[in-house]
Amino acid sequence: MNKKGKAPEDERLKDLKQRLDEIQQRNDKAGPDPTDTMAAGFALRAITEILVALAVCTIAGYYLDRYFGTTPWIMIILMPLGQAAGVWNVMRLSHSKQADAILGKASDEPAKDLKDDDDED
Repeated sequence: MNKKGKAPEDERLKDLKQRLDEIQQRNDKAGPDPTDTMAAGFALRAITEILVALAVCTIAGYYLDRYFGTTPWIMIILMPLGQAAGVWNVMRLSHSKQADAILGKASDEPAKDLKDDDDED
């Protein structure tokens, strides 16, 4: 099955194997990307911030309701406050140096200007 201008199939397979081996060696040297694990840790921290704030306010509301005998009103009031506190913490976290490192932002550089958009959307 030799076509004009093409190497025999065995030679093409050897060439492919050689190129794949070279790529595999380069990937083995590079190792895993540390940004992937940093991003996973960052996401876990953000989720934890929201859940802990919500849990703390809910539990505090539950016990305050039992103490004052106002079940479930204080807990209902504190649950949205806990959610807001969790979101607030995640917003602060998103502006941290750790977030900048994961997203590849340089905190010392000003933001780049966007080009004017001539499209009329």
